[in-house]
Amino acid sequence: MLRVESGLQGVTRGVQPLYLRCTQGHIKWHYPRGALRALLRPPLSKFQGCVRITANSTGARLYLEGEKRLFPLYKAGDGKPEDLHRCFTSRRGQVALYVEADPPLDILKKDTIEFSYDLVPQKNLADDLEGELQSVLFNFSLP
Repeated sequence: MLRVESGLQGVTRGVQPLYLRCTQGHIKWHYPRGALRALLRPPLSKFQGCVRITANSTGARLYLEGEKRLFPLYKAGDGKPEDLHRCFTSRRGQVALYVEADPPLDILKKDTIEFSYDLVPQKNLADDLEGELQSVLFNFSLP
């Protein structure tokens, strides 16, 4: 589990980068302030992944970084179940998750955003078709 420095102790503005190469992980951020940019870059050329928000996470929003914009994945109170998996596909072998802290309404309230991610290799359609073609050819060539 990766515990990010509390917003009360460190940088309160700007974006803190995280570089993660694991195919599974868990991020917990107490008193979020500013933002995190978690670059997921596992040793896979193409992958699919999902994040799952831990129940009662508050104080920040989670986005998927796109080519020219951020795509919302989670915001407390957005009406979607917290335990819903939010899934995505890699671009050029990586994905960036952007976690932006909400402005604190009560500095004494202990906000915490916590989520897990899982990444799995993405099969190439051409590889699947080639494998099926080889299987068909093999089956027809049997006596």
